[in-house]
Amino acid sequence: MKALIAVLAIIALAPMALADRSLEGSTVTLDGPWIYMEGDTYTVQMTVSNGSTDLEWIATFRIIYPPCLDVLAGWYEDMGEPTGPQFRFDIYDTYCEFTDDNGGWGEILDGESLIFWMDVFVNEACEAGPEIIYWLLEGDYYGEEPHILEDLFQITIEEATASKSTSWSTIRSLY
Repeated sequence: MKALIAVLAIIALAPMALADRSLEGSTVTLDGPWIYMEGDTYTVQMTVSNGSTDLEWIATFRIIYPPCLDVLAGWYEDMGEPTGPQFRFDIYDTYCEFTDDNGGWGEILDGESLIFWMDVFVNEACEAGPEIIYWLLEGDYYGEEPHILEDLFQITIEEATASKSTSWSTIRSLY
């Protein structure tokens, strides 16, 4: 009888212990680059860290970029394990996202970090000055809010500078 009461108590208390799940404390860090030049292609590196202390897992990492950036590709660190994180990468008109690809509750577990990369081209719509890249993390929606965290990075676009062309005739004219 005591064993039955103990099992019932564990079952009754388990949902309460899991109900507090949230993404609080999770972060996205832009590892670089911070400065971009029109007409160039860059590989952007970002680190997503799950700061949850209560088992919330990250299922989606979305990047909302300005119209002057063209996202060409995206990939992530799979840690060399076939059973590692399983994300699908999709590009849309104004954003791209890495989404849990195996239907689970998420891929970045509490206390873990994962590195993501994107190739971006800076098109002619960019003007020199600051631009904003927004990011959003979406959790597994189990338990309490917040299940979504969002913030932004500020990057700098620099004007492309024309360089003086050099030919053999211009070099010979110096002597």
